[in-house]
Amino acid sequence: MKIAIVSIMKNEAEYILEWIAYHRYVLGVDDFFIADNVSDDGSSELLEALDQAGIINRIHHPRVSRDIGVQKPAYDKIIRDYSKDYDYFLFLDADEFLVNETGQGIKDWLKRAQNNDDFAGVALNWRIFGSSGRKLPGQGLVVERFSRCSKADEPRNAHIKSLVKCDCIDDMQIHQCAITSGSFYNENLARAVFSSGMLERSSKIVEQPSPFTVDINNQKFYVAHFVVKSYKEHFEKKSRKGSGAGSADREKGVAYFRDHDLNQRASFDLFKHSLTIRTGLAFLVKELAEKTHYYSYIQFALDKSADNFTGWVISDSMADVVLILRYAGEEKEYQLNVERPDLVRKEMTDVLLSGFKHPIPNDADVDGLTVKVKGTDCYIFSN
Repeated sequence: MKIAIVSIMKNEAEYILEWIAYHRYVLGVDDFFIADNVSDDGSSELLEALDQAGIINRIHHPRVSRDIGVQKPAYDKIIRDYSKDYDYFLFLDADEFLVNETGQGIKDWLKRAQNNDDFAGVALNWRIFGSSGRKLPGQGLVVERFSRCSKADEPRNAHIKSLVKCDCIDDMQIHQCAITSGSFYNENLARAVFSSGMLERSSKIVEQPSPFTVDINNQKFYVAHFVVKSYKEHFEKKSRKGSGAGSADREKGVAYFRDHDLNQRASFDLFKHSLTIRTGLAFLVKELAEKTHYYSYIQFALDKSADNFTGWVISDSMADVVLILRYAGEEKEYQLNVERPDLVRKEMTDVLLSGFKHPIPNDADVDGLTVKVKGTDCYIFSN
C-alpha cells in the first residue's frame, strides 16, 4: 500500500520541514506532491531542494489570475499525472497535521477499513488549534508551541479533509472529493453522513460528499488545523496571503483570527511526537546538505548571446547542479553539459563538468526570463 500527501504551499518556509518530518517519520506517509505556488519567503527554494533530494515531488504552479482559485487546478494536475502510482491520496494544507490515535499504523487501519466492500476513503474532521494565548511565535515546533484547541463539537470542526482511494477519485474539491463508487467512512468505520452547511447540519443532509459532516468525529483519526498560530504569525504571514481556493486579495484579519483562536481544551496528541519529529528534521537537513546546494556556497559566470545561455557554476557541494529557467509562468530544468578544464586548472573546482550551454526557448520573452540554481536563491540571470 502506498500513500501520498497532496498539498499546495505559498510562504510556509519556517513550517515545511516539520510538517514533512511529522508525516514521513511519525505517520508513515510514503510520498509528497506539493504544488509550489511561487513564494517570496524562501519556500520555493526549499521545495526545489527537497524535490532535488528526492524527499518530495514539487510541481511549479503559479497563480494565473488573482480572482481564480489556484488550489483545485493544482489538485487536478497531480491527480491526473500521478494518482495511478498510489493507492491513497491524502489532501492536506501546510497548517494541517493528520493525527492518528487509533492504536494502529495508518496502513493497518486502512486495511481494516477495506473490509467494508464499499470503502472509498475517510472523511477526516478538523480539530481547530488556537494561538494558546501566544502573541509572539516563541521557540519550538508548531506541535510544541500550540497545545490548546477547540472543544470537540465546535461547529467549525464539521469541516473535513479527505483521504481517498486513488482509483475512486472523480473530482477533488478543496475539502471533499466526488467519488466514482463506494462510500466515505469516519474514524469509527461508520459511513460518513454529509451536510450542505456547517450549522444546523442534521436538517441539511446531502447524498454527495460535501465539505461538512453531520456528526463530528475527531477523537482518534482527525486533522489538527493550526489555522492562526500566534497573533504575530497570523498577521505577518497568513492574513494577507490570499485564498488558495479563491481570490488572491482575500484578507483574513481580526475577525478571522478571533473566530479561529479556539483554546477551550488541551491536547498533546502531537506534542508527544516531538522527539521523533526533531530526529526526522535532522535527517532531512542531512539529506539536503548531501544531495542539494541548499546550504552551499556557489560561484558562477554567465554569457548571454542571442540564442544561448553559456557559462559555468561551481559549488562547495558535490551534488549535481540543476539550472531552472523560467519565463511566462513556465519552468524548464537543465543540467550542466560542458566540460571546463580551465576552472580545474585554476583550482577553482575539482568538477570538470561545470559549464553549460543551452538554447533560449523560441517562445521565451528574454525580458521576463530568469535562470537560477535549483534549491537556492542564486539567480544566474534575472531580467
